[in-house]
Amino acid sequence: MEERGVIIDTMVWAHALNRDSPYFGKARKLISEHERDTVLLPNIALELYNVLVRDYGLPAYRTSSLVLKLLERYPVIPITKAECVKAIEIASSQGLSVFDALVAAAALVNGFHLVTFDKRLANTYRRLTGSKR
Repeated sequence: MEERGVIIDTMVWAHALNRDSPYFGKARKLISEHERDTVLLPNIALELYNVLVRDYGLPAYRTSSLVLKLLERYPVIPITKAECVKAIEIASSQGLSVFDALVAAAALVNGFHLVTFDKRLANTYRRLTGSKR
């Protein structure tokens, strides 16, 4: 299946927004490489808000502004019944959380490439797509 876009997973965004992260440079480079093809899932935007406030301790007003800018900058792809069904299938057969499975499902159903630092999610995505990358 030809890839039509790129989904960048939550922690890639989180590291790219945290200058103190050891993965800051790598995350920024990945986002830059896929800038033109990136699409955003609503669940990733919401999880990013949560991670930045809860785990990184950023103020809610600043985090709101950052996430809202991402929602304005990139096309937001709605989650459909097809993605939900696929996510449940992936979660039950691959052992991922339904939240990670939803990211993989959205990529699979829509023909998007997935960029993630999560090795388990990346390996599952590769297995399901037969991809080597």
